Parts: sequence; C-alpha cells; structure tokens
Amino acid sequence: MTIEHPSLASGKTAPFLAAGTVVPALDRPFNVPLHGLRGVAALAVLWSHVIALLAFAPTVLAPFHYFSGGGAAVAFFFVLSGAVLSISLKRFTASPLAYVAYGIKRLFRLYPLLIVATAFGLAYAFLLHPLVRNAVFEPTFFGHYDEKPGPFLIVASFLGLIDKANPPTWTIFVEMIASAMLPFFVLFARNLGRAAILTAALLVVSFAAYQMPDSHVLLYRWPVFMVNFAAGILVLFVAYHWRETLARLSQSFRLVAVAALFLILMNGRELMAAGGYLYKGHADPVTNLFEMAVSFLIVLLMIDAPAMLAKSPLMRRLGNLSYGIYLLHFPTLFTITGLTVLAVGNDVLARNTGLFATWLLVATTLVTLLLSAITWTWLEAPMIALGRRIAASISKRG
Repeated sequence: MTIEHPSLASGKTAPFLAAGTVVPALDRPFNVPLHGLRGVAALAVLWSHVIALLAFAPTVLAPFHYFSGGGAAVAFFFVLSGAVLSISLKRFTASPLAYVAYGIKRLFRLYPLLIVATAFGLAYAFLLHPLVRNAVFEPTFFGHYDEKPGPFLIVASFLGLIDKANPPTWTIFVEMIASAMLPFFVLFARNLGRAAILTAALLVVSFAAYQMPDSHVLLYRWPVFMVNFAAGILVLFVAYHWRETLARLSQSFRLVAVAALFLILMNGRELMAAGGYLYKGHADPVTNLFEMAVSFLIVLLMIDAPAMLAKSPLMRRLGNLSYGIYLLHFPTLFTITGLTVLAVGNDVLARNTGLFATWLLVATTLVTLLLSAITWTWLEAPMIALGRRIAASISKRG
C-alpha cells in the first residue's frame, strides 16, 4: 500500500517522514521507454568503439558518427540509474537488514554478467590478440590488450575494480560506488528542495574532485559522476511538481523533442568544441555537466511515457539487453576483428576499408545482440530473480 505524506502531496516540505512512507515523486511504475533508451545508448557506445578502433575514417560509416557519443551515453546511463534505482528504493528504510537486502539485489544484478564479460575479454587478450597485427587499426585503442595482465589485475578485473580485461568496466565500478550511496541519497532527498540541495552539493564535489591529484581512492574520478545519480533523483521530483504542465505536452512533441535532445547528447562534445570549449579528457566536469543536463531533460520528457511507447515490445527488449550490449560489445568487437584479420589478412582489409568497416559494424552489432539475448535469458534474468528471492528472505527477518 502506498502512503502519501500530506505535506508532500500538497508540494510542501516535510523534513521528517515516518518509516515506510512512500514519497509520491518516487511512486512510479516501470517505465518501458526509458528502459529502451538505455539499450539505444548502449548501442551508441558500441558504434563509438567500432569507429574508434579504425585507423581510417570510412565514409560509409559517416551517418553513425551522429549516434556514436559513447562518453555522453555513459552520462545518460548514470542519470537514468539514479532515477530508476531511486524508484526501486521508494520504500527503503534506514536499517541494516534493508541495506543488506538492497545490496544483495545489486550484486546479483551487476556481478554475474561482469564476471562472464571479464572472462571473455581475458580469453581474447591471451588467446587471440597476440596473433593479430594492427596495420588498419588505431594503435592506442587497439593496443589496449598489448600488455598482458598479471594475477593481481586479473582478480581486480573480475571484481570490477579495474578495466584491463574489458574497458567499459570502469563505469560499472562507478555504478557500484553510486549503488552503495544511493539509499542515503534517497533518505535525504525526500522533497524537491532537498533533492536540489543534494544535486548542487555533489556538483561542487564534481568540480573539486577533478582538481585533486590521482589516487586509488579517486579511481576513475568516481566522485565527479555522483552528481549524475543525484540528478536522476531530482528529475523525479521536478516531473512530479511539473506534472500538470508536462501532461499538456503532446505525444508527438515529446517524441520529437527527445529525438532532438538525444542527437544533441550524442554530438555534444563537437557542439561544445564549435562553441569554443574543448573536451579535457576523462571526467571533465564541464562536459559531464552539459551531458547530465541534456540527459536530465530526456528523462523528464520520457518519465510519463507516451502511450505509443509505453507498451512497446521493442523498447522493453532493448532495455533488457542493454547491460549485455554494454559489457559484451568490447570483447566481441575485438574478437570479430581478430578473426577477420586472421581469415582475410591486413593487406586485403587495407585495400577494402569501406567494406571492412561495414562488416565490422554490422557483425559486431548483430553478434553482440545475440550474445546479449543469450546472457539475458540464461544468466541475467535468473540471477536477478535469485537475488530478489534472497533479498526478500533477508527482509522478512526484520
């Protein structure tokens, strides 16, 4: 049963809430379109890596450059995760058992596929990569697997602490840190004002953390990205307080606006460069702020799904496969690349760059989708269900 606090329902501030109270802004059903957009963003990361791998610029792939903003897609993932996980935490209470139950669900969601994808990446690194020359590949990108990881790095890779076996893993590390913090974020941000304060405070942290010297404590500059998760909470409150205004927007306007914003997101770094700001590299807080803001607007417009997308089987399926697409695409891309080089030869590929680029993009996309469907059916979905059962049994003890 949903319990709405009177002062929250009226839009006033309620500094203290009874245990088990559900904040109306977080009391939302599963959102199929946002779930599906996660899959679209994962495909954008895949395409960005295909393009980054090649040491030439194939004109045949020119249209995909408009949908290959891999770094921006990550910013979107973080905002969306903040929103989705906050909804799942709407009944969270500040108790050790509740925190353990939540942690169990997150571990069973993130780790099974992470372990499989890490093993896949290591298999490529040790078995196939030494046989492949990089004549037609961007040397820095292709050279990621040149140095073989030792036992410590292998163990750290399986734990999700380092991206040596599979570069996209760095974002899963950030996701795990955020997952540990989100229950506390949600307990604090129980109204619009508090959500705004949390987001503003973490924005300050974002810029401060970027200036700090490198250290293991700041691995991947994870504090820079905590503001994205807070923005995911904030967007739920903004959507709730503006629900009447948003309800007046037509479905066609929402869809066109979201499509335009997604294009801006995918090409934001180029647009910022055209405006005079050059991307400063990983965890650049200014770029992250821009991408977070665009992601915020996308989620805001899609939070109350247009009817034509709300029951879309395609969007639901894309969402289900999104984690698999994201984690499996990198070793899949390199494996297909290596096998193609061994089967055809660098000389032939160098003379047929357009055909090779097309093959690489199409084959990597299709094989990744297939592998993602397999892992969703036989690994992810069963492990999610198992994690929920274990979490439920833990919660009953309270």
